Amino acid sequence: MNAPTNWRSALPPLMKLAGVIGFAAGLVSCGLVGIGSGSGSDESAPQGTILRTGTFSSFGGHAVEGLVEVIVTSGGGINVLRLESFSSPSVAGLQLRATVNGTDTFIGNLKSYSGNSNYYSSLSGSSNSWTSVSIYSTSEDEVYATAVFDQ
Repeated sequence: MNAPTNWRSALPPLMKLAGVIGFAAGLVSCGLVGIGSGSGSDESAPQGTILRTGTFSSFGGHAVEGLVEVIVTSGGGINVLRLESFSSPSVAGLQLRATVNGTDTFIGNLKSYSGNSNYYSSLSGSSNSWTSVSIYSTSEDEVYATAVFDQ
């Protein structure tokens, strides 16, 4: 490919590149493409009280493992979902969802497919109101795994 001889001839390729970048950003913001890292996450656990703990059980042959905790932070009283020793398939569009007060609620897109991650939530409720956490695939409209909390 020949280099452009002036700035005007460079505009069409740059505009195409800008369109591709904008399209990719739209896919990420809609949750259709995950931004999780394959390298793993190692976030420190927040200070607070653990309200609930559960272990993921996989469905449909999807290999999901790990522990999930509901933690209420010290001082701020913010609920945090913490994934520990977590691993899941590297699939675009995986989300973390929680059932709180009987309602299935989106928490966030997975930050990483492995490791330890914290997800801050504005959801409130006593320990008994948190019943389960699921890993959900938006691309397949399927639950990959669920951790049901002991009553």
